[in-house]
Amino acid sequence: MAVTHYQEKKSRQTFNSFPIFYLLAVLVLVYDLFLVTGSFYQGSRISKQLASEKDSLAQLQLEIAIAERFVVYQQTPSYLELQARENFSYIKPGETVVSLPENSGSQQSVMEEQAGQKAVSAEMINQSHLRQWLNYLF
Repeated sequence: MAVTHYQEKKSRQTFNSFPIFYLLAVLVLVYDLFLVTGSFYQGSRISKQLASEKDSLAQLQLEIAIAERFVVYQQTPSYLELQARENFSYIKPGETVVSLPENSGSQQSVMEEQAGQKAVSAEMINQSHLRQWLNYLF
């Protein structure tokens, strides 16, 4: 069987255009792969941001609820009485106020005693273990 010139030319054209078709197909697939990867990355980034925003929204809603409860508490008679007692020295009729002196003298002596103990422990740190044991035993 003889191959005609037309059939030979057609087979060469098909063969020559064949690699170009595959090259174009691979390039399109790689481009699509980059697009899909970019969309997945952007989607994951957006979902992380959405989760973060939901957390901050929940925190703000909690703070609002606490503030609303505090406002309601501030309007109660017990809170108003507490504020009047603390700020204006309010007393009810029949109550007796007992005023105690401050413990400034006793606090000072306690603080001086603690300072003395720290000084003793600082001296002990500088001594050797043998010297500390001898001081402890004798």
